[in-house]
Amino acid sequence: MKLRATITLAAVIGLLACQTPTSRSVELAEYVVDDLYSVRLPSNLSKTTDLHDYASLQYSDPKTDFYVLGIYDEKEKLGRGGSSFKTSVYFRFVERTVFEHADSTFEQSEVTFKRDGLNCKVADYYAHIRHFDDEYEVFYRIAIYETDTHFFQFVIWMPYENHCERIYWADSITYSFQLPEKIPDGTASADGLISYQ
Repeated sequence: MKLRATITLAAVIGLLACQTPTSRSVELAEYVVDDLYSVRLPSNLSKTTDLHDYASLQYSDPKTDFYVLGIYDEKEKLGRGGSSFKTSVYFRFVERTVFEHADSTFEQSEVTFKRDGLNCKVADYYAHIRHFDDEYEVFYRIAIYETDTHFFQFVIWMPYENHCERIYWADSITYSFQLPEKIPDGTASADGLISYQ
């Protein structure tokens, strides 16, 4: 009982800690990925290729230990019944995959909504991870977007101790997701960065 109360109190304190305004002075850059979606990322993030083998989007800021990856799945390629998966089923699959090696996790918030005709689900987590002799407390955000033909997922993570300083980065990424027909006219470079005239 005492352990449960301690975890609950820690979660409440954690949630309240992010209620104070954080710096929003980061510049955002918009990227188009495989002509399937666009997303705005903090311009200080650098493209990387070592976060996930199948990710269509991988960016990081090793200085602040902020990481984001994006993956999309065609429903018809998800196996038997993939095209009839609901957002919540796919979401739980992603959640199990992300936290496969976590020692403990605590879901801090979860919201399901519709945006521009998309089914969306976003959740924030605290995770405790042991890796050999090291222990890590990590903030994770999982965001899922569903169309008739695809599921899109973003996984964002950073150290828990200072996640409130960069929660705006996670919010900017999560809520900037757009499908091609909603992307403003602009010129995309080879790496997908959009520049506007």
